[in-house]
Amino acid sequence: MHSKPRDKRPLAVSAAALAAIPLLLLATRAPEINKFYVCGAWPKKWVLLSLALVWVAAGGVAVWRSRRAAFGFALASLMGFLVLGLLELLGIAGLLNYPAAFGTRDTGTGIGYQAIPHQVYEGNTIGNITFEWTLRDRPEYPIAFRSDQYGFRNPTDRDSAEVYLVGDSFVVAGLVDFPQTLAGRLEATLQRPVMNVALTGLSPAGARDLLYGAKLPLEKRLVVQFLFEGNDLRDTVWDRQEREDQSAPLRTRSLTVNLLDAFARWSLPAGYDPGYDRSATFAGERYYFKEIHGWSEELAPEVETIMGTLREVRDRVEAAGGRYVVAMFPTKLRVLAPYAEFPPETLLADPPEIYGPQTERFRVACAEAGIPYLDLTAPLQAATARGETTFFTDDTHLDAHGLEVCAEALLAWEPIRSWLTPPR
Repeated sequence: MHSKPRDKRPLAVSAAALAAIPLLLLATRAPEINKFYVCGAWPKKWVLLSLALVWVAAGGVAVWRSRRAAFGFALASLMGFLVLGLLELLGIAGLLNYPAAFGTRDTGTGIGYQAIPHQVYEGNTIGNITFEWTLRDRPEYPIAFRSDQYGFRNPTDRDSAEVYLVGDSFVVAGLVDFPQTLAGRLEATLQRPVMNVALTGLSPAGARDLLYGAKLPLEKRLVVQFLFEGNDLRDTVWDRQEREDQSAPLRTRSLTVNLLDAFARWSLPAGYDPGYDRSATFAGERYYFKEIHGWSEELAPEVETIMGTLREVRDRVEAAGGRYVVAMFPTKLRVLAPYAEFPPETLLADPPEIYGPQTERFRVACAEAGIPYLDLTAPLQAATARGETTFFTDDTHLDAHGLEVCAEALLAWEPIRSWLTPPR
């Protein structure tokens, strides 16, 4: 008795699926290496489709072999999809944090982002540009972080100080030791208590809320509010968007998306520098920049939004008998561009078009509002012109010397010098 011949159509489906994979990858291969692509060559959606074709091919083989094999494949697939679906739901619900687990995004939950009292941390970290651009062979920076009873980066608990430094990550300065921060340097020179009132990632309005929430005495105090042209306008927009939608986008919480993002980072070809076209050479070192999209003119109206915040804080501080001034940190590109050499393939061919007139806009607006305003660009550029380094090579923030230059500029600034001169 002859057995019925096996139906070869499932094998034909498997063969077609496997044959489609190289054709698909050949058709979708990027002409140039892209740091967001798997192996630098393929967009993640096509890699995901290729994996789906592998699954179809495996299913075809299982169906061709036997009913038992087909049942086992179907059961395993069902269980796998159920587990994946459950893990996706846990991520979407916020019960599992895949961006933090896979290191695919800066989630804003690290040291200095949240006001956690008496937090102590010692360890190593990488520059934020190294993280974002997936740079390789970059140094790790040792950090020693301690917060006070308010959760701010201060080495001792104080109910108040004579000088408050209000702002974001440039004030926190997490990559340098505390004595090298603005607060550490100013206190050592002034011999008066200076306190950080700052957290990483804050908008100017967020920094205002931090100052108000701490309920610090303001009478006869100097409040220096720091702005950073690099992200304060965008942070102000995000503040408004987050009030409208408090949840993170579903895509950023997806297990599948984060797995693909992590694999894309890991699979970049050896020797490829994903930040080369966003870099420049200064003093024999390669510096990397984040300012590749420019500051859109659409953000210009946010200057007035921020000025409303500054005027409000000024009025509150002065009504309490204190002094209020504003200082502006420039971007790394603004400071280094006139003195750096850019590669031919650069995305930073026109730096002034990228960073725009934001510091000047704030100078004019503060002058109209009667708020003392110090743009720290000039002293930082003067140091750069002397060949001195003021920023980390693979991070957007000032290094220890850059903070020293800023501290000296603040101490020489007439609104601060006059406040320091008795009587106050």
